[in-house]
Amino acid sequence: LSDQVFLISFELWRRILPQKQSLPIFCDELDYQIHQYDEGRIDADSLQDVISYLEEVLEENCVEDAEPPEVFQSISTCCAHDLEGFIYDFIAGQIDEESHLYAMELYESFHDYIGDTAWFDFLHARLNVLADVGEANDIIMEIIEDLGEESDLELILEILPFLVQHGKGEVFIATLKTCLSCLSFEEDFREVLEHCVDFYTLRENEEVGQVIQDILDRRESREADEAVSPSDPDIVLFAKQIEQPFYIPGKS
Repeated sequence: LSDQVFLISFELWRRILPQKQSLPIFCDELDYQIHQYDEGRIDADSLQDVISYLEEVLEENCVEDAEPPEVFQSISTCCAHDLEGFIYDFIAGQIDEESHLYAMELYESFHDYIGDTAWFDFLHARLNVLADVGEANDIIMEIIEDLGEESDLELILEILPFLVQHGKGEVFIATLKTCLSCLSFEEDFREVLEHCVDFYTLRENEEVGQVIQDILDRRESREADEAVSPSDPDIVLFAKQIEQPFYIPGKS
């Protein structure tokens, strides 16, 4: 279906069909548009109308005592795609493309509908970093504190490269400590080590950076899917290194 046909279909859906019949029709078309986007057949601009309609559907269904996350979940169950994951990825893509104003509008529109907000809070940090690096770091620290022992390694691995460029030492180290207990495979441990080398090198903490680089070098021949354990001597050594107070050379 072309975008023009979709727009016509949607208007008919809104005006003629009852709600229980219309929602699956909309979700089918939403799935189709997401699939087209994932396959590279349409660009982000082509999705803006569809996403705008999704915002309308969410808003119109938040009536009486319906909570926004419940409304979002009810619509998500009608979609074949992971709707929350798609929205996150789409906003993140807009940030990558430096479409910050549109990304912020999307963040503000969808944030209240998302039940698990940690990933969306990370988007907030990314959107705030150009205006206020300190606030962005505060947001990251709140995410880490909220995660507690229930660490989300996938999210941590998204946050670390952001902190390499924009993070304060104490925030970076707190994030590292959170992920130590959930490292299961060699590829994850190596990725963490690589981000650490970049972080310490950029901040001229060469001594710590070299110790971590040596760990990386020793593990070069290991398979990516090899299991790792908290008792691994290199993980123990790494944990000791990040326990050291972070310093910036030339400053007291």
